[in-house]
Formats: sequence, C-alpha cells, structure tokens
Amino acid sequence: MSHSFSRRRAFTLVELLVVIAIIGILIALLLPAVQAAREAARRSQCTNNLKQIGIALHNYHDTHKSFCPGWMINTPAGGSPSGYGFAVFLMPFMEQQGLYDALDPAGYTFWVTGHNTDPALGPIQDLLQTDIPSLRCPSDNSDDLNKAIDGYSTAVANYVACRGFFYRAGAASADNNGLLYGLSNKKFRDIVDGTSNTFAVGEKAKPNGAANWAGPGGLGTAANCGSSTSYKLNHPSSNNAFSSKHPGGANFAMCDGSVTFISETIDYNNGTASGSNTGYVAFNNSIDVLGVYQLLGVIDDGRPIQGGF
Repeated sequence: MSHSFSRRRAFTLVELLVVIAIIGILIALLLPAVQAAREAARRSQCTNNLKQIGIALHNYHDTHKSFCPGWMINTPAGGSPSGYGFAVFLMPFMEQQGLYDALDPAGYTFWVTGHNTDPALGPIQDLLQTDIPSLRCPSDNSDDLNKAIDGYSTAVANYVACRGFFYRAGAASADNNGLLYGLSNKKFRDIVDGTSNTFAVGEKAKPNGAANWAGPGGLGTAANCGSSTSYKLNHPSSNNAFSSKHPGGANFAMCDGSVTFISETIDYNNGTASGSNTGYVAFNNSIDVLGVYQLLGVIDDGRPIQGGF
C-alpha cells in the first residue's frame, strides 16, 4: 500500500505582516464609526433626559399653575435662607419623591456661608451628594461631585435653567426675561414668543464646569443651576454659558417640551451686552441686532425668528 503525503505550506513573514497591516487598517477605519455610534447613543440618552425634564416642567405647571422657580430662597422659622435649584422642585415629577421629601426644602436649608460644613445643612449633607442619572449627560466626563460651592461637595448635574438673555441677581420675574430665574413663577401665558421658540433648560458641561442639581446655595448666584444666552454657546471660558461635550453644539429642552439640538454656529450677536445686573438696559438698547441664539433665551422679546434654527 502506498501513501501520499501533502506538505502544508506555512505563512511567510511577509504574508503575516501583510495580514496584520490589513487588520490594522480595518480597525482604523471602523474605530471612528464605533465612536460615532457610541456618541449617537449618548446624545440620544441626553435627549431623553431633557424630554423627561420638559414633561416634569409641564406637570409642575399643571399642578401649581405656574412653572417652578429657577432657584428659590426660602427662610424657615429659626433657620437660614436656602438656595435650592429648579431640579429640586421638579423631583416629585421625576420619580424622586423620596429624595424631595428627605430634603424637605421647606424645613432644611441649603446655604453655605463661608464654611465647608455649615451647621444649617444638618442631616441633608449626604443627600446633596446623591447622584441622579437622569440629570447627567452620559457624554460629560465631569467628576461625580462638584466642589464649586465654597468647598462643599454636591452631586453634579448637566442640565441648567435658562434665565434669559440678562438677569438681575435676586430679582423676581418682572426684571428677568427667561423662563426660569429666581422666584420667576412664569406661566404659559407669559411665553408670548411661542413655546417652541423659547429655551427652558439646556446643557452645561466641561470645560465650563458642570452644574449641580442642588442649587446655588449661599453663593448668591445662579451659575450652578442656570445659564444665560448672552454668552456664546460652548464659550471656552465663561461659567455662565450653556455648553456640552456633544460635537458641534448642545441639546435644549424647549418650553413646549420638545428637545432641539442647537449648533454652536447658530447666529450669535449679543449687541455687546452682558448678562450682568445692568444687562437689561443694554438688552433694550440692542434688541434690533440680537442674534437668533439670544432671542431663543427670551420669552417675550416680540422678535420673530426667521428661517428656523
């Protein structure tokens, strides 16, 4: 009986290197697509988070006959003033009733007055560090805790109230032209520019510094839970600007409950006016030249937005 043997030919080094090079090229080609798909998923989750906030705003309005304040000073009997942010007041409408009850905005305070541990915070100190996933954009890589409040750590959030084009610190609705600022308590009837053409809540992330859901505390500013359209979207250095880690822009919840992605190339012109306490004077003087982005932050400027955004 005769046997025939076939010799197996091994890969040469050159062939092996060619195969490795081809695999490397394919991975290099696929990697951007994988990263883009992941960012698309993160942006979709961010959109959903803002939709839930929009629904909560509407449910709050249905219950209380007005929108919630952007932030609120409350002085309980025998206690210090507190500066809770808008997200605290929306908690009962975002499946966070337990946390809201524990915080008890009418009883405990959130006011840091020069110390890392103000006694007025009492038993709510740990509660202020509660992570709420629905208030975090998955694209933002900020730390879980925000130490911006006088050295005291609070949980980070990425969604802030639109306080309009300008603001006056401590003022109520009469002197501020955004939906949510201070003790605003605006109603649907006040949004005369149209609910689909007005910002309610937008994103805030690095490098501008993420916000927090607890509120401004004792800083006397809404920078931790509110932003202004007088500052350019994704402004590289302003802590008052809306910003995001999504390429090219940021998501905004409109007053009608819809969510719109706003490009950072949107028409922008602040008429040299700032968002400071005196900004309302410059706003009135420059309204004819304001950009689309500025007008989207104002509920009653009376200027139609042409051609969409």
